[in-house]
Amino acid sequence: METQEGAKKKFYKRWWFWVGAVVVLFVIIGISGSSSPSATETTSTSPDGQAAAPAGKQYVEVATFSGTGQKKSEPFTIQGDRFKIAYDCKGDPSATFCGAFVFKVGSNLPQGVMNAAQSIKDETVIYTSMAGKGEYYIDANVLGTFTMTVYDYK
Repeated sequence: METQEGAKKKFYKRWWFWVGAVVVLFVIIGISGSSSPSATETTSTSPDGQAAAPAGKQYVEVATFSGTGQKKSEPFTIQGDRFKIAYDCKGDPSATFCGAFVFKVGSNLPQGVMNAAQSIKDETVIYTSMAGKGEYYIDANVLGTFTMTVYDYK
């Protein structure tokens, strides 16, 4: 039996066919991407590097609360769909604890604000979709001093 050296292989047995098929597959996957539409919210950045709120709404200061030890704030009213609490807690590096929760007046379900075993300065955003708009208060338990400022988003 004689073999032909010049005999052509079938196209699917050639390496270039499979390389091309893989490239086409990757192109199809790349083009399809995510079929769900995406919404983008445009915000601008202020000169100090903070992201500004979308036009029409902004954070407005509604209450400030400070002290030492365990304290509860006076109730404050939230009218927006969220609010944030900026906090600054300082103490002795060897014995500092910064803990605080926010409660809706009449409810005993807490939302954590801060929980740290050292000095901390940060902020937390609270969404009111679960608890709703209304009156809230802060329950702080701190070894050291603290200051908290509440901002309503309206």
